Amino acid sequence: MSEWKKATIIVEFREPKPNAHEWKYVGRTPQGGLAGGDDVHECKLCGKSNFDESWNSHCWEASEKGKVENVEFGYKNGHQITKQAILGEDVIVKDSFGIHIIDKSIFQKLYKIIEEKET
Repeated sequence: MSEWKKATIIVEFREPKPNAHEWKYVGRTPQGGLAGGDDVHECKLCGKSNFDESWNSHCWEASEKGKVENVEFGYKNGHQITKQAILGEDVIVKDSFGIHIIDKSIFQKLYKIIEEKET
């Protein structure tokens, strides 16, 4: 039998920087018919809604009051792939395979932080 060997993986990591709307459900549109209305959501931070307003994924109030960052992972079939990282709960890790969102408790178990000396 061969002996077990240890490997070290060097990664870069950071805390999420809030940049996204944080939506709450406020109701449905008053449309009739079998399908019913559309769901209406409103941002808890800035008050914009997805109904009759132009809005995007980035919230102006997020950097001061928010806790969610939309992390961009690239494109698939012409659509942008994003996932949300929560401040205080997740860590964003960048390694040779790409960017990953890892739960903070799992990150602390799997990775050892190496303090770099400033020159």
